[in-house]
Amino acid sequence: MRSKDQILLESLYDNILLKENVSSLKFRELQDNQRGTPESMFDNNANPGAGNSQLLQYVMEHTGDLIHRVAYMDGVAGWGGATGVDYGMDAGREKVDRVLKFKNDILRGEIETQARDNWRYRSRQGDIELSEEEFIKQIRDAGKRYADAYRQLKPITKAQKAAQDAAIALGEGDYSLWVKKLQEVKDLISTREGYLESI
Repeated sequence: MRSKDQILLESLYDNILLKENVSSLKFRELQDNQRGTPESMFDNNANPGAGNSQLLQYVMEHTGDLIHRVAYMDGVAGWGGATGVDYGMDAGREKVDRVLKFKNDILRGEIETQARDNWRYRSRQGDIELSEEEFIKQIRDAGKRYADAYRQLKPITKAQKAAQDAAIALGEGDYSLWVKKLQEVKDLISTREGYLESI
């Protein structure tokens, strides 16, 4: 357990690293905003087409969660009561690793391949009225809505900005940039200083 002096020193240290007038409550506000419309954009009910590829839906969910994970601050409990920069660093790395394990599949075009397979299966079942190209267009439209929702967030740190950029790149189908931004987040959150570095 940390002493009051240790907590105070860490808090002062964090405030020095952040720009003036930026409080840890801004981090909580960012978390709350991500939990609104942006987070819902991986759900096929809220964003038709997001579920046309299970792979896309999975990486949308976990890429989007990344900005939330890198917005934890000491002394301000986040969702589920989790708190602290150390938690944010660990949870952020876990999220990056979770989605990057699919980077080769995604860079090879597996999202569209999977969606076309899904369309063929549903077509044989008589479960779909869309043409194959309309089904694929739904994915692109869902990606655009996903990217637009993440554009609305206001990151405070470089790690949060890189996480936001990763979500936008994913939604826009720029998978090379998505990988680059995820790696940037991972590099930044490898140290407390990088995690807290202001934009």
